[in-house]
Amino acid sequence: MHGLPALASRHSGRGHNTVPRFWLVAPACLLVAASLAWGEPMPTPASLSLDTSGAPISLIMGDLNGDGTLDLAVANYGTSTVSVFLGLGNRAFGLRADYGTGAQPNSIAMGDLSGDGKPDLAVANSGASTVSVLLGNGDGTFGTKVDYGTGNRPLAVAIGEVSGDGKLDLVVANRADNTVSVFLGLGDGGLGTKADYPTASNPVSVVIGDVNGDGKRDLAG
Repeated sequence: MHGLPALASRHSGRGHNTVPRFWLVAPACLLVAASLAWGEPMPTPASLSLDTSGAPISLIMGDLNGDGTLDLAVANYGTSTVSVFLGLGNRAFGLRADYGTGAQPNSIAMGDLSGDGKPDLAVANSGASTVSVLLGNGDGTFGTKVDYGTGNRPLAVAIGEVSGDGKLDLVVANRADNTVSVFLGLGDGGLGTKADYPTASNPVSVVIGDVNGDGKRDLAG
């Protein structure tokens, strides 16, 4: 299962007592997905404000607890956490649950890395030069992170199958090293030893797809 990326912006407000927030902006593609998941007509474009734990920087949407409703997972750069908001099915979300990541998470991805049909999370930690894997329990909760060393200052992470063995793999873009790190998935939630590949200067994103139509997954960043 893969998550839906969402368009969003972060807002910390002004003053020392301001609660960090994430403004979820509902573009047309996101509204269509929400409409299908909630079984209601597509609503008028709007925004939704959710309180996070600090300096939210990246989010992803997907059904984290198997109830057919979209949920949110937000990477918080300032507090080195992921905030999970379970969808209530009425365009609202429940209280957040926070999970620890490595230092200064910058990007988040969702996919079934353990092969149990339950979505897991992967977070690129720019301050720790690691990627954290949090295995999902299938009910919207997650286990303690497991960290894997990446290149220097990873800014983006993507999950997809790159080896053709039916197991999801993980790819990280390392800005300071000008590399991408490829971790082959073991199928049980674990990752193999990384292999680094050179890129152009300062890679800040990475995507997985079949660029040349040969049935094999390629990388772009």
